[in-house]
Order: sequence, then structure tokens, then C-alpha cells
Amino acid sequence: MAKSPEQYKIKVHFGIPHHYVLYKGRYTTMFVFPDYIPSWLRELSYPVASWENFDLTRDDISLQRSGLIRHPKTCKVNDRYFVATKAKGIVFEQFGSDELPTPPILRPYRGLGYVKDKRRIKPDGTLHMVEADDEPIGGLTEKLAKEEYKANLLLFQQGFPVLLPFGLGVYSQRILRTNKGESRTGFVLLGIEDIEDKRIPGFLVRVCGLGKYMNSLDDRGEIINEIYFKHGRLLRTFHHAGTILGAPHQSNFSVNKNKELTAHDLGGVLTRQEHPKYGFQGMTREQFFGYVLIDLAEAQGICFYHPGAPEKQVRLMTPKTDAYKAYKEDILTLRDIVLECEADPYLSFFQGYFYDINPKKIQDNFQPEKTYFDTFLKAGRNLWQSANQHLLARMIRWYIEREKL
Repeated sequence: MAKSPEQYKIKVHFGIPHHYVLYKGRYTTMFVFPDYIPSWLRELSYPVASWENFDLTRDDISLQRSGLIRHPKTCKVNDRYFVATKAKGIVFEQFGSDELPTPPILRPYRGLGYVKDKRRIKPDGTLHMVEADDEPIGGLTEKLAKEEYKANLLLFQQGFPVLLPFGLGVYSQRILRTNKGESRTGFVLLGIEDIEDKRIPGFLVRVCGLGKYMNSLDDRGEIINEIYFKHGRLLRTFHHAGTILGAPHQSNFSVNKNKELTAHDLGGVLTRQEHPKYGFQGMTREQFFGYVLIDLAEAQGICFYHPGAPEKQVRLMTPKTDAYKAYKEDILTLRDIVLECEADPYLSFFQGYFYDINPKKIQDNFQPEKTYFDTFLKAGRNLWQSANQHLLARMIRWYIEREKL
């Protein structure tokens, strides 16, 4: 006999009524749904997210901790059509393992992509490191689930290409215990418009890596450059609106069949303007530009380290490092294709980011110096073997002056 969800209360968040529903599955779970989500879609989520009846196949699990709940019919919201719900934080699957997926494991995650310290910018613009919060293996803390939910909702309302938040959930008795204290765990529900959800590397490998799709290397090179141009331009759009994404690398942008990009993984979003109803604090001009620079570094796979030691300030994240093991096949194949086609993703990204700047007008305006910008660009040049580091350094510095950031 199917269990009945227990309507708990209704609260208004961000100007939208939200339904709080208690569901006693394998794990007692408090679901929170915005008013625009139909009841049939809520019913799909209850048994899967609470692990009462976790019937997803391996094909429905992505990036170790997200389950894809397919819709029996399309869900239309604000003229967008959603075919599935991505439940991020409900499952753990070990890459390359034959073991069955499990619920999130209540131990701090120390695997692929884990960082002990996060980069932060002080109000005066200086870089410093802070200890990162722990997250459960395969799951999310309640705090991170809420952060990602509100960031997606804010950006969706502003018209940005992000996933529409369908809801979030908190496991009442599943607690992550660390030396920092205790945290309840949970998940975030996000609407998916493209069932394949191909990220930039996977999309380009599929389209450009098979000869039957393209007639020439020139065609493949044009597609690669086009996608990275769009990546750069979309990131610039976020920055122009005062929004820092936090992790805008290529595997956090999906590409649909029309070659349109959607941003993912928005738990680290910061905004320059204060948004009291969303709980976002503002930042100074110096802070904002520091975070812009970190976003640009993340987008190109470069990590900044200690501000007091220039020789240690950047580390190149090549396809052979641990941070890319999850995408090893796609990344390595894509790199081969890029070199074969003589495409330049690095330059194309910055041409997209600075789409409204004429390089000829700024080429001689500034002399490159040993600054963060030049260190950043030199490392990026090594990644994609581009020969345009000095020009790009001038472009970034010209942009700073022009925008008065």
C-alpha cells in the first residue's frame, strides 16, 4: 500500500509559496516544493529520494551523487519543458565499481575534486584561504542543498540559463558528524530539459570525435571554438550582472542539441548586490574583481594558491591530474581532437568573454608585468598551447580599467 505524504505547512520563500511535506520512506524526509510544481511530479520524487523504492538504473545516475527521475510526461513551467528531475545528493556510486549504488555515506568526502581549503577574497581584494566545509560521500549537507536551491531560483527568475529548482529535501535522522560538529544531510531537486545532460567535454567528444558526424577537421574545429566562445560569453553575462559562479569549469555547463549552454553546480554562487530575501550579502569592488579572476581561473582549469609565494600561486590542472579522473576518457579524447583540429578553446573562450572589445585597440595599451593576470594567462596558455598570452593579459587589464571594477 502506497504511503501518504503528510502535508506539514506552507511558507512563502522568495515571494513563492512553498509546501513542506513529511514523507516516511526508508528515511524520514522533509520535502519542500515550490507552488509551481504539480502534484504528480511531487509523487514521483517521494519514494525515490526517501529510498522507499529506489528503482533507478545505473543509466539514471550521474557524477556519483545525482539520480535522474524521468517524467512520464513533460512538465511545463514558464515556457520551458522539463523531461526529468535531477535529484542531487540522494545516492552514491563508486566510479568503475560493480557494487550497487547506495544511499549517501555519512562520512566526510575525500575523493575526486575534494579540496581542503577554499579561496576567498577579503573586502580589500586580497586572497586568503579558509577551511572548506565537509560534505557526505554522495550527498549534500542541508546547508549546501539550500544554497544551491536559492541560487538556481534567483538566477532563473533573472532569466539566466540555469536549472529550475523543483524542490529540496532534508533527511531527518541522517546526520554527518565530523570534528566540526553535526550537519543534517539532504538533496536538491532540479528540472532537466535535456535527458542526456551532456557537459561540454562529453558533447564535443560525441559530436567531433566520430568521423560520421563531420566531414572535415575544419568543421570540427569550428564547433569546438564555437562552444568555448559561448562558454566565455555566458560567463561574462553572469559577471556583468554581478554574479560569481564559483565553479564555472567546462564540466559544469551542459550543451543541448541546439548548442545552447546551461550552468550547473551553483552551490557556491556569490552576488555583488545584496539580496536580503535570498540571504546573499553584497561585496566590495575589490572583492568582486578578485572573485571574477578566480572564476576565470576555474573556467580554464587553473587553481590559485598562496598569495605570498608567486611561484606557487597557480597550479595547472592538466587532463592527467586527479581532478579530471572522472572525465578521463572525454577529456583526453577531447584534447587529442583539439590538437588534431588545431582548434583553440582557450583563445575562443576569451574571445567570447571579451566579445565587445576590439583587440586591435588595446594591443599596445598596457605592457605585461609579473602580475596575477599574467601568471594566470601563462598557465592557461600551457593548457591549450595558445600563443596569445600577452594580448589576453592586456585585454583583461583593459577590461578592468574600462569597467571600473
